[in-house]
Amino acid sequence: MAFYCEYCGKEEKELRVLLNGYCSKSPSKKHKAYDGNNTNPFLCKHCGKKEQELRVLVNGYCSKSSSKKHEPL
Repeated sequence: MAFYCEYCGKEEKELRVLLNGYCSKSPSKKHKAYDGNNTNPFLCKHCGKKEQELRVLVNGYCSKSSSKKHEPL
């Protein structure tokens, strides 16, 4: 099983490793575990865009989001 960061999409096999890592995209500068569906495709909750990798989705531009970033469902 893999664990993903909600902000940058980083994937780790161990949750402990993910949560202890630095995340440049997070307001707290710590990775936040993604609580959604951990299987692809990953979907943007604002525009419905599909990506096979969470990392690709969260780093993309979304014209329908107030933050202008895709946010996973």
